[in-house]
Amino acid sequence: MKKLIIGAIVGGFLAFSWQTVSHTALDLHRNAEQHTARQDTVLAFLKGIGLEDGHYLMPRTPAGASDEDFMRFAEEIKGKPWARLSYHSEWNTDMTGNILRGLFASMLMAGLIVWIIMKMQYPSFGTILFTCLFVGMAGFIQFPYSVFIWYKTGDIRADLIDGVMMWGLCGVWLGIWLRRR
Repeated sequence: MKKLIIGAIVGGFLAFSWQTVSHTALDLHRNAEQHTARQDTVLAFLKGIGLEDGHYLMPRTPAGASDEDFMRFAEEIKGKPWARLSYHSEWNTDMTGNILRGLFASMLMAGLIVWIIMKMQYPSFGTILFTCLFVGMAGFIQFPYSVFIWYKTGDIRADLIDGVMMWGLCGVWLGIWLRRR
């Protein structure tokens, strides 16, 4: 039980630390969070029209549209601009809750990986490392990459680097920690 708990805490901390460095010091996700000189105008417009907090794909048919309406709409929008928008009416600068939830999520993931590894009979350093990398790649392929396929998100390379680095670091640590007798 000690190996599971320590592996989860340290492995999760390493994964979370990589995410922090990736988003701050290395600024790998800049392409998904670009600046526009028109940001004040856009935000004022969105606030002025009374847009509710939420996530939007534009253009899009309203809920309940018929198949015929959708097919007609699909023809009308070909070659026209489109956007995905996340709108929030208020920026909350207190990141304490987000940091704690992110750290907990990383520790939970590391704990699940440790549990899987501990079910293996005599795993080698390489098996442990590749198990962690497998989890990172599975997570990358399932969420960021599958979203990128449809919506061309701006930071797909950064997401790939994150998946490899954060779970690679965790794998190196777990490869050393779990093989100790």
